[in-house]
Amino acid sequence: MNRADEKLKQGKYFSFTKIVLGVVMLMWLYGIALGSVIMVRIVSEFPDSAVQAYLGMLTYIGAPVSVAIGFYAWKSKHENLTKLGLPPEAAEADAVFGEYL
Repeated sequence: MNRADEKLKQGKYFSFTKIVLGVVMLMWLYGIALGSVIMVRIVSEFPDSAVQAYLGMLTYIGAPVSVAIGFYAWKSKHENLTKLGLPPEAAEADAVFGEYL
């Protein structure tokens, strides 16, 4: 058994994707904090621009989260199919997995 298998067994193994997603989420949280401060200043100084500030903030929140979650789900699906020994055709959209099991 190699070192990676031992770490995986102990639950101390972090894949590169998880590290990248963790860094992205930390930067996203930093952006939320900074964006909230900026948004409060915009709303207090320019009340007519409040709607644009809220829409910008919602876009900042929604776009990275939807992309990151979608990518991670796609990657996990392909890893799980590989672990199960299923052919690549099983990963196609709307594939019926019953014919492969």
